[in-house]
Amino acid sequence: CGPGLGCRGGGVLAGVAAAGPAVPARICGSGLGRRGGGATAEEIGEAVARLALSTRESFVKHTRVLEATPPGPAGLSIRLIDGGALVQTPDAVGADPTSWQVVTQRQPTPAQLADAVLAQRVVARVGSNAIVLVNDGAAVGIGAGQQNRRDAGRIACEKAAGRARGGVYASDAFFPFADGLDGAVEAGAALVVQPGGSVRDEEVVARADAEGLAMVFTGERHFRH
Repeated sequence: CGPGLGCRGGGVLAGVAAAGPAVPARICGSGLGRRGGGATAEEIGEAVARLALSTRESFVKHTRVLEATPPGPAGLSIRLIDGGALVQTPDAVGADPTSWQVVTQRQPTPAQLADAVLAQRVVARVGSNAIVLVNDGAAVGIGAGQQNRRDAGRIACEKAAGRARGGVYASDAFFPFADGLDGAVEAGAALVVQPGGSVRDEEVVARADAEGLAMVFTGERHFRH
């Protein structure tokens, strides 16, 4: 399961279905960010059916399609704590590549920056510490809720199962050590997206250059606990 972009609702699911056994987990839910009609529902159903056949799993006959209203402006975030509550403004996710800083010798391509926008939006909504791998308009690996960024990257790589080569490796916060890039190297990612701001930024950038990675600093951290 993972977010993705497609010209039609079934476009992303069709790509997942085409991957067949390479996908390590079954599709357990899907959502559309835009209105879809009956043809879209049929396309999604066909994609899921092809995945079911390719993985030799029984197809769930009773598919339910739910319609939701577009999301409105986010209100205040309230977290209950012992003796009171923490009230804060919501985390605003900026995903504007023109405001990002390329800090490596290698420059990202336009296609990689397009994937980076999706990666930035997804990783900001994943429980920290988080790493998200995106390739060709789809999140192919997500590592969430880990005590350190290396483990989050390792889990994201396992979920990607080889589908992240040439893609984007995004982190919700800076890398405190250069070994935070181990997952990007293992996955074969081409671009690393992170906010920057660590006292060891120079070491991290030097590791990226040594590995032939492109890297951008977004200047935005997105802790979510």
